[in-house]
Amino acid sequence: MRAPVLLLLLGLPSTAFAWPADDAWVSFTQGGDFVADLSGDISDVNSSNDIVGEASTDRAAAYWYADADFLYLRMRLNESPWLTTDTSLQSRAWAFQLDTDGDSDPDSHADNYEFVLGLSGPADTFVIYENSTRSGGETDPAETMLELGSVADGD
Repeated sequence: MRAPVLLLLLGLPSTAFAWPADDAWVSFTQGGDFVADLSGDISDVNSSNDIVGEASTDRAAAYWYADADFLYLRMRLNESPWLTTDTSLQSRAWAFQLDTDGDSDPDSHADNYEFVLGLSGPADTFVIYENSTRSGGETDPAETMLELGSVADGD
């Protein structure tokens, strides 16, 4: 069974909030196709880091939703990320690279992203990094930490 890891990284509330309905999520696309990732394409023994999705179906690898106050991000994983269901995440990390100015080229895979939004367990912390000296490519490390907080505290 494929389990989604759900990330809420901007504007984390310290009180309960309404999670978006399943049909409210918007699939990430690139070049007109759903963002995809093959199942089993990582060497990690733990499949909770294996992002999965198919470009030709309605099962994208990643989704987003935004309301007036928050940005929600979601990715499909091959296994559940939870160490303790809905309480604590496994000792892993999950992240999104965001291209906010549209200068990435899907044909050449030149990914000039500006921000990384990440979540890690089991401390359940989130982090926001800025890629301020973009050299192109998804392996270009983001240099500047803008935010670090605890999901549990809503920091």
